[in-house]
Amino acid sequence: RSLVAACNQGGARMCGLIDEYGLDVLESYTNYNIDLTEQALGDRIAQLPEGTIQTYDWVEYDGTGVAELYPVFCEMTVANRKLSFKFSASPQVSAFINAGQSALEGNLIGPIMCQLAPDIPFNEGFWRCLEIDRGEPGTILNPVVPAPVTSGHANAGVRAARMVQEAISTACSLSDSEELRSRTSAIASGGITLCFWFGQDVNGAPTMFAPFGMAVGVGGAGQTIGDGQDNYCMPATLSITWADVEVEEMDSPVLMLWRKLHKNVSGAGRYRGGGSIDEAFLLYGVDNFIGNTSMPGTEVPAGGFSGGLPGGSGAAQILRDTNVDELFASGKLPSSPQRVGGTDSGHRPANATHLSLQKGDVFRGLASCGGGLGDPFLRPPEEVQGDIDEGIYGTKAAEVLYGAVLLDDDKVDVDATWKNRDEIRARLVSTKTLSLRDVPSESGALGVVRNGDQWACSHCETVLGSIDDNWKNVIEPQTRDLADLFEAAQTQIRRRKEGAVSVAERFCPNCASCLSVDVGIEGQQRPHPVFRIAQPSAG
Repeated sequence: RSLVAACNQGGARMCGLIDEYGLDVLESYTNYNIDLTEQALGDRIAQLPEGTIQTYDWVEYDGTGVAELYPVFCEMTVANRKLSFKFSASPQVSAFINAGQSALEGNLIGPIMCQLAPDIPFNEGFWRCLEIDRGEPGTILNPVVPAPVTSGHANAGVRAARMVQEAISTACSLSDSEELRSRTSAIASGGITLCFWFGQDVNGAPTMFAPFGMAVGVGGAGQTIGDGQDNYCMPATLSITWADVEVEEMDSPVLMLWRKLHKNVSGAGRYRGGGSIDEAFLLYGVDNFIGNTSMPGTEVPAGGFSGGLPGGSGAAQILRDTNVDELFASGKLPSSPQRVGGTDSGHRPANATHLSLQKGDVFRGLASCGGGLGDPFLRPPEEVQGDIDEGIYGTKAAEVLYGAVLLDDDKVDVDATWKNRDEIRARLVSTKTLSLRDVPSESGALGVVRNGDQWACSHCETVLGSIDDNWKNVIEPQTRDLADLFEAAQTQIRRRKEGAVSVAERFCPNCASCLSVDVGIEGQQRPHPVFRIAQPSAG
């Protein structure tokens, strides 16, 4: 009703402007504002290096009983004050994950607005600076009738946004503009945890509810100005909110047990990802609801950037035979899974239906998080201590992801941590000569930069090759299984039964800082993204 009222009021005010100034005058100023936006965005794009980058991702879907990964690709070209995007993807599928035009373009515009042009008024002038090729018809990024597209914005559309954000970050990191370099970012997750429940209310009438906190409480990506934002969601859903606990309980037949930050899920980096939601509820005054879950981001998380690690994934649990009633009777709060007890109903698809939630059962939803920006081993130990104190990471995650050395009172030993980091990297990089402690703090968010006509480490300026070549071909990657890494750090991830997810890390041969981390799938070869600088035309 408030949306309808806002539209009515907006229409009335627009009519008032027409009455006051006349349609021709109003249109002239409208067109003038559109031209100003086009000019401003064109000027901003002109500060990016001209060239091309190819990025890739996978769309997850297991609603058919098989955990499928559908490859998607994006090529972004910067030229002539415009950004051109060319997509290609797997054939469309008979599931609601296909992204129609609005789902693709709505997600694509998000990182451009947020990252490249947050200060430029958004109107038609934006679209004049973009060229979008959705690829061959009949794919999950350019579906045709009768492809289902109900949740395409949260599935294939989000993956398109992740690819675009990686491309934008790469271009920004190589810009001659200090302002644009400061807008480099890791990748936002967009991996929501959504569920819908159906049943009868206390009066016996049909009802449904969808707890939205776990859907939009997704941690933001690490950014050059600091750690990612808590409960950021994704670039295409700015300003989205969800109900307070009191409103949730008043509107739906539930009792909220806790709503807090999801521990260990923030993407590790010099600047880590933001916090995401850990939320749980049980039915209140009703019984036997039937529901479904939709979780498009459980196996392939959002990547880090410039050496940052991916963020953790989302998940859902249904705990049966809990002791919630006993806790309340004894005056204790059921504030954690450990206190609630009960048994998890076991492995289920991320996209599941006909789920049963009965009186006394606890549903717990965990949101995912964006990746980290910059090498985690360059994060000052004092900030890692702050993360432990704030409950962002546990001690295991601090040790595994950040190389922290902890004393008996869970305090980070600063000197021992720097020494441990150097020892770990020395085992990986035999040519290492510098201590990570001596890396300039201002270089922490950038991995590889342009130094004239060469690629160079942003931290120690070691030359990595000509800009005409792919510097990633020069450095042999160190590859490890992501599920192994995350399980050691107690970070949420769903392990794939076939086609394991891996991370390929490349380190500077001189200072041993991590320069890039590329996510891959076992058995699938992908060219790791590198910006190809355009050569100046003859004459």
